[in-house]
Amino acid sequence: MRIENFSLPVTNPTAAGQAVQKGAGELHDHSSGVPNDAVQLSRLAQALSDHSERSLRIEQLRQQVAAGSYQPPASAISKSIVAFHLGK
Repeated sequence: MRIENFSLPVTNPTAAGQAVQKGAGELHDHSSGVPNDAVQLSRLAQALSDHSERSLRIEQLRQQVAAGSYQPPASAISKSIVAFHLGK
């Protein structure tokens, strides 16, 4: 392996510390003293959340099938069969 780029940027620890302090201060509403925290879920977290809801629904359907009480609408079944064979 050969490394050709020897010019790394110089980091100023003082400037980096000031940037961190500025960033932390932006999360605070100075007028009321109440923090302005926000959370954003990633796409993966949302998919995992959807997956758990889907797993719950699948378990409910499995129990209905096992009990013999699952009766899907005939129209939904026929639409799915036609869509499958048409490639939709």
